[in-house]
Amino acid sequence: MRDYARQMREYNMPLQLQFLFLTWQTILNLMGRNDDPWVLSGEVMSQEKMLQVADNDNNPALRSQYQCHRLQLAVYFGEYELAAKLSGLASDIKKTNPSKPMIWRTALFEGITAFEMVRRGKIKWKGTAMKALTKIEKWVQAGNVNCVHILFMLQAEKAASEYDIKEARTLYDKAIATSACNGFPNDKALASERCGGILYHAGDEDWATDYFKKAHEAYSEIEAFGKIDQINNRGD
Repeated sequence: MRDYARQMREYNMPLQLQFLFLTWQTILNLMGRNDDPWVLSGEVMSQEKMLQVADNDNNPALRSQYQCHRLQLAVYFGEYELAAKLSGLASDIKKTNPSKPMIWRTALFEGITAFEMVRRGKIKWKGTAMKALTKIEKWVQAGNVNCVHILFMLQAEKAASEYDIKEARTLYDKAIATSACNGFPNDKALASERCGGILYHAGDEDWATDYFKKAHEAYSEIEAFGKIDQINNRGD
């Protein structure tokens, strides 16, 4: 990221540099380089200045991607009330950033957030959850192999929201395996952690511990030390 940023400055590409900052700061947050990991302010950017740039340049694409990156961090760090607020703000990503991978990435985090809200008793989120699941199903049917593991993840979340914990675990095992095979170690880690959390709250602490260990190993692979610290300090 540092090398690409240097090149973008040399070639006078200020807009592209702003988009790079979003991904770069997100990675730094996952690495534990920010005391407030769900806030996109740190070593390389300030979220307040980023929003000013988006407004001054009348750039909805930049603002939308900013919201999507914050949504990702909120989900990764378990701030689901914040994720619920960000979910609506990130929902226009398809219009502002057409044909970008961020579209299906955002559907993953919107879906997880919505199903988590359903599990917390907020039934009004069920429509949003099913909408995200349906989108992923259509993309997989159309041949998007990058969404196969995401489909398993959201199907697992749906099963968990319906108290079918056995089915949820089976589907999350498929998501974990598919994430690993298709080159998504970050999603392998998240899937392992989500499965651990679902099992823990279902009262199966032994299996939950096993999945948290898998999440710890997967986050270690991508050097997401901020997430590792959070798992080590779990209080729930």
